Amino acid sequence: MKTFVSPGHLVPITAPSTVTAGQLLAVGTNLFGVVQSDAASGAPTVLAVDGIFEVNADVTNTAAVVGQFATHHTTNNAISVTAPGAGFVKVGVFTRAKLTTDSTVQIRLNGAF
Repeated sequence: MKTFVSPGHLVPITAPSTVTAGQLLAVGTNLFGVVQSDAASGAPTVLAVDGIFEVNADVTNTAAVVGQFATHHTTNNAISVTAPGAGFVKVGVFTRAKLTTDSTVQIRLNGAF
């Protein structure tokens, strides 16, 4: 019996809304990744849930060090250094230090949160 489906780095999904390649996207309450292709709401696309990505930073004038947890700011749809809690979900770790003025950050995604 075949049980293996895929390595799981790329997850085919139905776009919950119009999405753009490179966009951060939370699907449901436990799946998070980076959209790989533009798609209209209801159309198929692919979500990269594992790997290192350079994405938008939540501009908070706060620095981060390599290995520090990265959170997704659900309101601003950007990566933050704010501790997990209301509106902030842990999604990975910083793989490059974030300076206070950086508008993008480099993170390694955990795949699920």
